[in-house]
Amino acid sequence: MECDFSSPQVKYLYGSFVERNAVAVTPHVHADYWQLEIAVSGAFTLHLDDRECEIPPGTAVFVPPGIRHTVVYPSPNGAFATAKFKTASGFSGLQVGIVPPGPAESYFLSEIVRLLRQLPPEFERIVAMLLGNLFVLHYGTRKDRNAPKIVSIIDSLIGRAGGRVRIRELAERSGYSRDYLNRVVKARFGIPLKTYIDNELAERARRYLDYSERNISEVAEQLGFPDIYSFSRFFSRMNGGLSPTAFRKRK
Repeated sequence: MECDFSSPQVKYLYGSFVERNAVAVTPHVHADYWQLEIAVSGAFTLHLDDRECEIPPGTAVFVPPGIRHTVVYPSPNGAFATAKFKTASGFSGLQVGIVPPGPAESYFLSEIVRLLRQLPPEFERIVAMLLGNLFVLHYGTRKDRNAPKIVSIIDSLIGRAGGRVRIRELAERSGYSRDYLNRVVKARFGIPLKTYIDNELAERARRYLDYSERNISEVAEQLGFPDIYSFSRFFSRMNGGLSPTAFRKRK
């Protein structure tokens, strides 16, 4: 199912506003909730398994559930805010996100910080709303920017003569990892990348068989299959056991 960025259903759990000197939080993982860490004054460093990120003042970072991380607060007299929250199901594939300063981002961050400094119980619903809007602003925009480019690359490679598209090749051509490509396609279409590729290839095969004069061997070659037998097996699997010949004769 595609991520519904129009309704992330954020549930605020708890938060804090602190001023501290050099402190390193030990490596840890949040099993089932998100963390938003905000650099109010002074920078902090987020250490992940494979990299580290410097978070300057006025910037924040989203840490999803299941990501092992360490936060280091090296600045004397720095001020930092933290909010923990949960989202509805369907957002588990998202990665760590650094939220840069911008007009909308800065507004949401400043309001979250202001409320976390006092946070009477009646403000918790407002914090949840602000977190939800910031979440959508960051992840929803990023998803929409990358997905069309990725889908365009996939579509340009599917069914080309000379060989069927492989996910490894797709990753090399696009510059994205295989895991990331799969997450983007699954978020946009609700199906894994391989299923998307197979569905698109099967649809092109049906169009060729319906509307072209090519024989079945030529269709197989045009779509990148090594021979008619592998094409027939694929086509039958994708069309409920119907062979290419039977498909053409069905009318």
